[in-house]
Amino acid sequence: MRRMANIDQHPKTGIYRVRLTYPPHLRGILKATSVTKSLGTRDAVLARRKAIPVLATFQRQISDAEAIHSAEKTGEVATVLLTLAEGIRLIDEWRDAYLARSVTVLTTWTGRAGDYLAVGETPERDRAILGADPLLMVRLYYADQPVPSDILDRTLDRILAPAGHLLPARHPLRNALTGSLRSAIAAIRKREEAWKAGDWSDGIPSAVVPDPAPQTDAAPPLLSHRVIRLHDLHVVHIERTKPKPQSVSEQRLAIRQLGHFLGQADPFIHEITFEQAERFYDTLKWLPKSMAKSDAARPLVEVAEAMRSGRMDRARAAGGTAAKKLQLINAMFAFAVGRGWLPNGNPFARLAGPKDSKPAQRRRPFAVADLMAIFSAPLFAGCANYADWRLAGQTLVTNHRFWLPLLALVTGGRLEELGQLLVADVRREDGILFIDITEEDGDEPVATASKSVKTHTSVRRVPIHQIALDAGFQSYWDGLLAIGERRLFPELPATGKRTKEMSRWFGRAFRPSVGINDPTRTFHSFRHLFKDRCRAAQLRRDLHDSLTGHADASAGAGYGDGLTLDDLKKGIDALTFPGVPSIAPRTGPFVITPGIGAEIPRQSNVLIDNQLR
Repeated sequence: MRRMANIDQHPKTGIYRVRLTYPPHLRGILKATSVTKSLGTRDAVLARRKAIPVLATFQRQISDAEAIHSAEKTGEVATVLLTLAEGIRLIDEWRDAYLARSVTVLTTWTGRAGDYLAVGETPERDRAILGADPLLMVRLYYADQPVPSDILDRTLDRILAPAGHLLPARHPLRNALTGSLRSAIAAIRKREEAWKAGDWSDGIPSAVVPDPAPQTDAAPPLLSHRVIRLHDLHVVHIERTKPKPQSVSEQRLAIRQLGHFLGQADPFIHEITFEQAERFYDTLKWLPKSMAKSDAARPLVEVAEAMRSGRMDRARAAGGTAAKKLQLINAMFAFAVGRGWLPNGNPFARLAGPKDSKPAQRRRPFAVADLMAIFSAPLFAGCANYADWRLAGQTLVTNHRFWLPLLALVTGGRLEELGQLLVADVRREDGILFIDITEEDGDEPVATASKSVKTHTSVRRVPIHQIALDAGFQSYWDGLLAIGERRLFPELPATGKRTKEMSRWFGRAFRPSVGINDPTRTFHSFRHLFKDRCRAAQLRRDLHDSLTGHADASAGAGYGDGLTLDDLKKGIDALTFPGVPSIAPRTGPFVITPGIGAEIPRQSNVLIDNQLR
């Protein structure tokens, strides 16, 4: 049989599919670069026959998009293939399908309003809207006031799209069809109200006939649990528990991988078994540390098996990564159990053991030679320019790449704790300059999505060590105060995980550039080193735990007012860091350059004499 254009077989399943790449100038209008639709068969003859209407639908979309594109350039009204009669027919079919699903809900008492009418731009948005407020459908479609026009527009687009039609926002046909859609919704309201009252005399369009048993005053039987999908559970869990943004994004990745593993993008939670959960966890433990796009397109089980057998030679994810993903999913399912939505219990409970979260390679502190290599590098001693930081020169880097490693060394702070600092978080009391690590964000006196700390004990005050003062930290702070800058490192992203790129740069670019290739020595090694230096200075346990934000589990730890700022300052002053050379001070003046951060103007950016260093 002659091969038909735009049809091929899926390389793994062998099922034929239609694949079409949109012309570049139409992708903005079609909101996609390509489109794919499965034909559901491995038979070539049947696939060819089934592809004809599919290709016709795609071609209608392209033709309409071409008309819209031309109209946008000329300012004229686009000529589309859709007619008024065809649009009304599609709306009538949508109305009947809606009523048919409504009958199912009313006669079997299963499902939700959100199962049969979309309100968002995408199915994912539908789930988010309805999961946050399941009564939104009632408010939108059964309120006395008219349905909002933007909801009508989105609903109309969702009705027309499966038939391959695009309709510009200001096309005259849209007004007529929007009016027809509003009438259809009014008809739906009227029919449903009659059915709820027990009047089925006007018939049921293409629906299962309801049970003819005599009506009683008793309420329909309820299910023993709530039928809810995975994404709905995620939305409700976020709404009720309000986890930190980082946890939300990590949880979203975990449930996306769970859906990928199960072969269902959005499964019902009560259908997930313990055996599936156990196999999913075992799969997670064998995934590579980073997934390439080609890996992400493959089944997770296949990727894990390639890693297990050695056919894929890639760095394996840390044991704690899989355990954390399971923990995040487990929290959602435990939430569902508490509300009676999982009659068979939580399939993710008690899967991860304590050994599962231990990393394969424990992080180690930097050695003396490592510190000498790091702080003698051109980035700290003077480099060619901000881009050529590996080459020696006269430029003194003054942004986060300089300050974050130095502050991590002398404060023991975590990378993200330091990267999210505000200028107002650097304070002076009784002549002591210190950083105040909190979740407070400016004028907001509560934890916000903008700043976060790992645990409640991470909130702490850490005096600035003399090494950082000698390097010009106070001048840097004063310079930011003088120009009214809000964030200590304004070049970092203002939201989300600010130091993600910094972490990658330090591990993948800077660390190898100074000859440190040991994978157990990472940016977090500064924090490990800080603890070792506290022990070497023979600081009391409660003192160095206060400086690093570690919890003290002893019974007496909660008594009294705790350590004073002067106590903390004495502890910091007792610390020494062998291997750290003198660092050329950054004393300003400073200017803020977009994309770089703080810079010393060229005329002032001159290395000080070696004798002074």
